[in-house]
Amino acid sequence: RMLGSLPFCSVWVSRVAAASRNVFMASKLDSGTDMSKTSVYDSFRRTYRQDEFVEEKLDSKEPIAQFDVWFKLACATKMEGEPNAAALATSTRDGRPSVRYVLMKGYDRGGFRFFTNYNSRKGQELGANPFASMAFYWSVLHRQVILY
Repeated sequence: RMLGSLPFCSVWVSRVAAASRNVFMASKLDSGTDMSKTSVYDSFRRTYRQDEFVEEKLDSKEPIAQFDVWFKLACATKMEGEPNAAALATSTRDGRPSVRYVLMKGYDRGGFRFFTNYNSRKGQELGANPFASMAFYWSVLHRQVILY
């Protein structure tokens, strides 16, 4: 196992808004349900808070300090899953992307750390192409943090 690290470049934050829609096409299922119709997805839709994201209301202008505030809040909130779970997106040298979940093991001004195996697909992709992106999503808080 190796300790992977995503160097800190910038942190982008967004709140899930009720107006946002992610429409995508899917193939027909064996049941005959046409999953390409948006009405199928409408039944999954939740009503989200309409809190406006205002940069001036952040606890800190320093991105790692702000992440620390939100991560501690996510840890203190009763939520399904693990608050340190993040989607890690990597790509091969020729640009073929892949994404999987990893468990963050720590963070500081030097980056965000996670464990992986050198021989895994993720380890090989990071070895060939060190550029990656990581996204945390805390549904209970209606918040996501994206690192790249």
